[in-house]
Amino acid sequence: MGRKYYYFAATLPMPDFERPAAALAVEDFLSAADGQLALGDIRLLRSALDGIPVPSGQVFLAAWQTFERYLKNAIGSARMLAQDRHPQSGPHGDKGADVSMSQAVEEAVKHPDPLEGEKILDRLRWQQLDQMALGHYFDLEFLIAYALKLKILQRYRVIATGQGREMFATYRGQLIREKMSNIHQGEWRE
Repeated sequence: MGRKYYYFAATLPMPDFERPAAALAVEDFLSAADGQLALGDIRLLRSALDGIPVPSGQVFLAAWQTFERYLKNAIGSARMLAQDRHPQSGPHGDKGADVSMSQAVEEAVKHPDPLEGEKILDRLRWQQLDQMALGHYFDLEFLIAYALKLKILQRYRVIATGQGREMFATYRGQLIREKMSNIHQGEWRE
């Protein structure tokens, strides 16, 4: 049985998917956690946020990473189908996706608004975290689920503030410069 963080967990404001601006920033949460959690637990929390493979024995985080892998495979398969390509010709297929996951992914991929499609996928992630966190109220597993929810909300906070548009413009500019450089060097690489 792991450590309990009664006081720390009880003081955290509950995140709301519909109100990302009201949620704690991930870095603020991590700063607060640094002073409250055991060193090994804070490392696991950071690993969860960074998507680093988990050490053996961390069942909760391993289950989350398995869910994420299945979801990404299902998204890849659905996108291939939308392009009239057979999913098995791709790298992963949709192994591990259940019916509800497949339906949500199909709806997200077919949605005319890419942002709304992403919200469908992130709601699915949120629901999975809620299910996994049942029975975990003051422990590390609760805090991992909490941190992962904050990470989901942080994406929408960035989009809402315009930082997302700035980041996109910067990234797009870098890609264009790279492509132009490749063309000038007589190469064309995707």
